[in-house]
Amino acid sequence: MVDVKPIKLPIRDDVDARALLALYGATGLTAYVGMIDVGQAGEGDTVVVSAAAGATGSLAAKIAKIKGWRVIGICGR
Repeated sequence: MVDVKPIKLPIRDDVDARALLALYGATGLTAYVGMIDVGQAGEGDTVVVSAAAGATGSLAAKIAKIKGWRVIGICGR
């Protein structure tokens, strides 16, 4: 069981606290920093996300879509 006390966000009882670790843990932080701090795309830009089917890549693509950027995802072998 995950101790939710360190999380500073209100969490409803029907939300699995462990699932939030994908967003607020290393996976989400890596995607956020990669898209916002490192990538620094601007309005109307197109971004390419490699490994878009993976945990970090899929979050990076979602962040880019939220920002209104055009996203091209690469996945496969």
